[in-house]
Amino acid sequence: MIVEGQGEAPNGGRGAAAKNEGIGAMTKLDQLYAERDKKFGEICALVACELGHFDFATTNGEDRDRVAHEAEQYVKEWEETTELRTRPGIRPVTPLRRLLSEYQSISERILDEQDIEVGLWAYKSGARRRRRLAF
Repeated sequence: MIVEGQGEAPNGGRGAAAKNEGIGAMTKLDQLYAERDKKFGEICALVACELGHFDFATTNGEDRDRVAHEAEQYVKEWEETTELRTRPGIRPVTPLRRLLSEYQSISERILDEQDIEVGLWAYKSGARRRRRLAF
């Protein structure tokens, strides 16, 4: 999904869809998706500069796809590196590493929020079943 002309977030970001419903209608999960989409756009902008494009927003066609693909690869490699702890002392000292670290943090918050929503749904479903059994 293209977010404000910046890039397409991997894993199907939902931020832009929530914006269409209005800020008041956004759930915490929608806000996290929007935040992650924006962060991915920042990663794309930085990758575009590294690849010799001055402004990702004005990059077209194959170049834009190549930048987005390269950014997705950086995200995937960062997640694998930090997950496997192949480099325990890894620190986000470069601008790209800082953005990747922030992106991963937002993704983890999304997973946490999804777990909370599933737990609340299960709790509410169980409470309704108990009420029906009580009658």
